[in-house]
Amino acid sequence: MVSAAAQQSDRWQVIASLVVFGVSAAAVMRYFVRQHETLITGHNEARKEPEDALRGMVTEQVAGAAKLAVSLDAHTRVLEDYRDGLRRLREARRLLASRGTDGAERQPAGSRQQHPKQVARADVQSEFPTQVQSSGKRG
Repeated sequence: MVSAAAQQSDRWQVIASLVVFGVSAAAVMRYFVRQHETLITGHNEARKEPEDALRGMVTEQVAGAAKLAVSLDAHTRVLEDYRDGLRRLREARRLLASRGTDGAERQPAGSRQQHPKQVARADVQSEFPTQVQSSGKRG
């Protein structure tokens, strides 16, 4: 009988040790799964930071490019206006020079003839009143 009781006790010990081993293994596996999840979460967050920074840089570059395009367009229009004004000024000077050398068109005897620079300045003032007036008089 002692032998049967000893065998029964050994069975319960084996079963108890298997249960303890199973619970321990489950706890260790759960611990490693949580560590793995934490690692994946950290990796995803670390990957988002450079992406967000890059996204911000691209947004700033697009905004800067849009501002540059608007500025270039405005400067182009201003330069075209100046080009047209200079072209008209040159034509006026040529016209005045041809009138002066030709003698075809003369001023009446009582009127005073304007100097070509004064006529050209009057043309420019009518085209660009603020720029010419602010630049002052030049000889």
